[in-house]
Amino acid sequence: MKNANIKIGVLFSAFALLLILYIIPDHIYVIEQQIISSAFFVKIIAYGLLILGVLLILLSKFTTTKDVVTNSKNENYFRIFLTASISLMYFFLMSRIGYLFPTLIAFSLYLRVFGEKNIWIIALFSLVGTGTIYYVFTSLFYVRLP
Repeated sequence: MKNANIKIGVLFSAFALLLILYIIPDHIYVIEQQIISSAFFVKIIAYGLLILGVLLILLSKFTTTKDVVTNSKNENYFRIFLTASISLMYFFLMSRIGYLFPTLIAFSLYLRVFGEKNIWIIALFSLVGTGTIYYVFTSLFYVRLP
């Protein structure tokens, strides 16, 4: 597990450096010099990915590994099936009844599928996540959500 974390951290960092040094400057065209331009969010993602990659490498170097209980292949395939089913349900519901209600349901189901059992945590993260996404897209980006 420790070697896998180092490899993933190196991969994340290498991809982030590729974005920062080559892809963003040469392939994302900025029409006007503004603070928030077409390259702004790509830069945020790239720098965040670089920071997380380096943190993953450092944490795997300085922490000890514990015995990790792994899921069976059948359980992993079932989670993949559930995730795909939730995504299809989300796509179907969002196109018919709008953004808020289907996003709350999908967010809650995703949290449950990936292991969260506390109903209050699921409710809190679903409400805050859905509300934050709604606010960012409607108020900051001026994008109408269905």
